[in-house]
Amino acid sequence: MAGHHVQLADEIGQAYINTMRWYYLSHFTRYHKSLEKLRLHVMDKHDVVGQEEPARRSMSPVHSGLKKKIPTDILDNLIPSLKSSAPPSYDAFNIGRRIETLKNRTAPILTANQAEESRTPHYPEIPFRHFNAALTENASSEYSFITEFFSHKTYDQASTMFHQIFDPTFTLGRTFTKSLMGSTLDCLGVLLCVRLNQYSAFEMQKRRIPTTDAYINAMNMLL
Repeated sequence: MAGHHVQLADEIGQAYINTMRWYYLSHFTRYHKSLEKLRLHVMDKHDVVGQEEPARRSMSPVHSGLKKKIPTDILDNLIPSLKSSAPPSYDAFNIGRRIETLKNRTAPILTANQAEESRTPHYPEIPFRHFNAALTENASSEYSFITEFFSHKTYDQASTMFHQIFDPTFTLGRTFTKSLMGSTLDCLGVLLCVRLNQYSAFEMQKRRIPTTDAYINAMNMLL
């Protein structure tokens, strides 16, 4: 068709771009919302700088005065730090089984339904790994299809087609990473995500998929 009716071929190509842009963005938007429902271990500043046991911490003179004048239940609401709490169910500085996320890079990707039904707390590298593994796999397949099916186009033209399709989804991926990493104090989680992103870069280089380079580099900068 490209040889016999260039205008019609271009129109069909544009229709394909519009359809696939909607397809990937709608499906990854749903996947993004499903992964957001995963329960994550919440680490605060005390996981970084350390925190004395509540029983050992001495009360300041101001707090002591408040303790005499204000009932305990009201004081606990005003000054939550005075309230004892159960120890967290995780060790902020122990890599433990978290290293398996790097070792099992071929493990199946979590589906949207599995993410929505999961009740197990996770670390941030888990949703990062699943979203970006799914994204790079689909990007790899799409680029391979474009270069084969639209083989009459030049490399630059094929790359332009790919980015017209995938750039909105890449933007979604950057937004997701910002939400995961923007305020986290989980240093191990960030470092694991850096390593996972490096593996993605190596895999795309091995497959000769250059159109994901900008996205992977953006992930590096965010992390």
